[in-house]
Amino acid sequence: MLDNFRGTIKRPAVWLADHELWLLVLVVPLLLFPRSFWPWIGLGILVISWLARWVAYSRLSVTTTIDIPLVILILMALVGLFISVEPVLSAPRFWSLLLGVGVFYAFANTLKAEKQVLLSVYLLGLVTLGVALLSVLGTDWHSVRMLSIPWLYDRLPNLVRGLPGSGISNTGDLFNPRWVGNTMAFLVPPFLALLLFAHHRKLRIFSALVVVVGLLMLLISQSLPGMVGLVAGVFLILLWRWRWFWIALPLGVLGLVLGVVALGPLRVASYLLSVENPVGIAIALRLDIYSRALAMIRDLPYTGIGLNNFPVIQTNFYPGFLLGPEPHAHNLYLHTALDFGLVGLFALLWLVFAWAFSVRRNYLASSNWDYQVLLVGLAAGVLSYFAHGLVDGLMLGAKPLVALWMMLAMGAAVPVEHALVRGKNLPVQMQADLVPSRPAANFTAVRWLPVLLLTLILLLSLLIKPAAWRMNLGAIQAHRALYLAQTAGVVDRISMERARDNLLRVLDKEPQSIFAYDLLGRLYAWSGDYPASLETFEKRVLLDSRQPWRNYYPPEAYIRLLGGEPNYPGGGWDALQKIYSHWMNRYPLRAEGYLRMSLLLREKLNDPDKSARVLARGLEAGAQPLGLLEYAMQSISP
Repeated sequence: MLDNFRGTIKRPAVWLADHELWLLVLVVPLLLFPRSFWPWIGLGILVISWLARWVAYSRLSVTTTIDIPLVILILMALVGLFISVEPVLSAPRFWSLLLGVGVFYAFANTLKAEKQVLLSVYLLGLVTLGVALLSVLGTDWHSVRMLSIPWLYDRLPNLVRGLPGSGISNTGDLFNPRWVGNTMAFLVPPFLALLLFAHHRKLRIFSALVVVVGLLMLLISQSLPGMVGLVAGVFLILLWRWRWFWIALPLGVLGLVLGVVALGPLRVASYLLSVENPVGIAIALRLDIYSRALAMIRDLPYTGIGLNNFPVIQTNFYPGFLLGPEPHAHNLYLHTALDFGLVGLFALLWLVFAWAFSVRRNYLASSNWDYQVLLVGLAAGVLSYFAHGLVDGLMLGAKPLVALWMMLAMGAAVPVEHALVRGKNLPVQMQADLVPSRPAANFTAVRWLPVLLLTLILLLSLLIKPAAWRMNLGAIQAHRALYLAQTAGVVDRISMERARDNLLRVLDKEPQSIFAYDLLGRLYAWSGDYPASLETFEKRVLLDSRQPWRNYYPPEAYIRLLGGEPNYPGGGWDALQKIYSHWMNRYPLRAEGYLRMSLLLREKLNDPDKSARVLARGLEAGAQPLGLLEYAMQSISP
């Protein structure tokens, strides 16, 4: 009877496991546009599909080289969700990442033969064409930054606005032009490789359609990062086909160096860092953003700042010199460290190298030319994604990356034909990679050696810099407590006290920690301890004056260095005054901005009258906490 019961359960489980992609069709809208209880239903469907696979085949999933880094990324995403000061921003990113992982395993378990992998190209192409169609209907093309082409952009429809639960306002556009270009940059290379080198005629014709549409969308988007990424992908394809193409790399570098020398390094640098031209302002703003991102990573290296919390944390705690509200760090690697901590960044890099190992193994084990071409194209697409991530990026959990997870699965899936390969029909130099013992050993090394390395790095970091974890913890507590106070006026004294204790311990070991002083001074202010707040901010101002341009606006420091000008005439106080003025004007309701400027004017620039006027201006604006400015007016005014 028990055997009959097991047989009764197993038959539907086998059916569900074999039709997992159809279940995925139900999951995609639930997790991609989460509202109310929808994502939990989607998660439930994913769980059912995994349990069905376990009942049907006695395993939750096939084993891949990227299983462990994926687990680490999910765990760090949960950490980022837990510490987030704005869960509304974090939740859509988390569900989208979970969907991506679900897509990866659904395809990795479904694609059991090389023929199936090749057939999945048509599905990937339909996804690409679908994204292109949505992009045409839901993008504000007038926000492109280089060439204005009104006769084209005025004729493109703008019909689809923000979708419920997408994280985009219903009055906003569904896509940013750069997102469109960056997405096409990693989707086009697989089809470009198939178009150029595949043997199957129908595959080439279909690939030609996708390439034409994808390149057209990339050009319309005018996304320079996307174009850079595509160039990197094309370079890999050409290098695979013609090994001598390596020569293009040193020749390109040599040409760039000669061009800089001919024009003059100072002239080139001045142009690239000047805010008077589109290229210069893009670079200057990125350097400004990167300096803020690095400051956040230094303070919260283990956990990051909270999943998708960059716009909130940067604006409220790490203001830049020219920055307005920025959605992300404009660098995939920095932003991954901010969202998932340095542990998450390590896992992402590990994932890339482990996936490349899988692709290489599949390539060597196959004798199917079209399948090998597809693997090269997939590798080129992934390279394109990580190349454009150097200067921009679709961050982990961004909605278009569902297609990237599909590409990763197509490359990592191990077709059943490969189990029969022993290398007898391959060149001698390839046979060593295909004997049964070597791949198993290499596979184990790829899976577990990084775990040991990551553990060693974490232990060494705690031994070498013991205050780092305490700063990480104190910053999380301070961000949550201060953000609640600033936005809702709710003062959580218990949380503030815990944060103060951790930050004071940090300053005992690292008395040069600028942002520990800043957070501590603000905590004192909101707790009503104004004398301690005033004393703490005096120390913050003193530390700020040492290298203000380098700390808060690197482009100015680079321009002065190249021009032979002194970086900090007047001891850095004049430069700091410009920086504080920006902060005070941009955030007129924050009392600490007026206090910092007042302290600088009175103590360092010897202008007590102007110092008092700054405090009066803050009081008139109603900056909070108001008691801090009132106390400062009594204590430091003439």
